[in-house]
Amino acid sequence: MKTFKLLFAAIIFVGFANAVSAQSEAAVDATANILSSVSIEAAASNANLNFGDINFDPVTVEPGTDNAAQFLLTTNSNVQLNVALTEDMAHEGDNSITLPFNFETTGLQITDSDNLSQDFDPTNSFNLWDKFDSYTIGVFDISLGGTVTPAANQLAGNYLGEITITLDNSGM
Repeated sequence: MKTFKLLFAAIIFVGFANAVSAQSEAAVDATANILSSVSIEAAASNANLNFGDINFDPVTVEPGTDNAAQFLLTTNSNVQLNVALTEDMAHEGDNSITLPFNFETTGLQITDSDNLSQDFDPTNSFNLWDKFDSYTIGVFDISLGGTVTPAANQLAGNYLGEITITLDNSGM
């Protein structure tokens, strides 16, 4: 019986030894893409788009002028700039009454740190890398204008709207 136990133990040991040596392994790569920092902010306390007082005639504010909206963009890589804009401004007392608000096809002006400016259609997104020479650290002034066209019977009062610029760091 002792021989049988030793023989059985030897078979088990050899079986485990073979099982351990029959291991296989595989490897895969791990990757990550760290996107660079991007920030955008209102350029100053008076950075709002201001059409002023209107007497039922269309009023246009050109980008790059004192009444245009002003933003400051800082980035250190290629950035896909997507612009989301409101189309109307709502009456302060009754949000259902709106003032038509349009962006001109050249209503967005971007100026780089070398003081080179380009005008863009603010209703289309674009890639800054394609529009400006290669840059590593970029500081851009963004100026946005537009036109309001009141109806002949437009309700008098203050109208408010919000302009949002969304940055999508595409990691290009």
